[in-house]
Amino acid sequence: MDTIELSAGQLLVIDCAARLRVQCGRLWLTRERDATDTVLHAGDEVALGSGRVVVEALAAARLQCLPAEPTAVAARALPALARAAQRVRAHLAAAIVRLQLGPAPCH
Repeated sequence: MDTIELSAGQLLVIDCAARLRVQCGRLWLTRERDATDTVLHAGDEVALGSGRVVVEALAAARLQCLPAEPTAVAARALPALARAAQRVRAHLAAAIVRLQLGPAPCH
């Protein structure tokens, strides 16, 4: 977690997925491929997503750059991945039992 201090008018360019938390001051946030700009105030927190983001301090500001949280899509996929892993474990356990028993005798 990095804390960054910006003077009024100072710019910060962020090229990675992260979250920003404004500790004090006001920030103007412009995202790549997004026509809507955002003004953030002390106490605000925003997930940046992917793509370049330009942050301008409208007044002296202090912010924290935090790691990105898992996306909603990834969070929804986790239970399905856990079920798939459980099925794989069950198939592997059954295969191990068959190997331990050896081949079925021929009649």
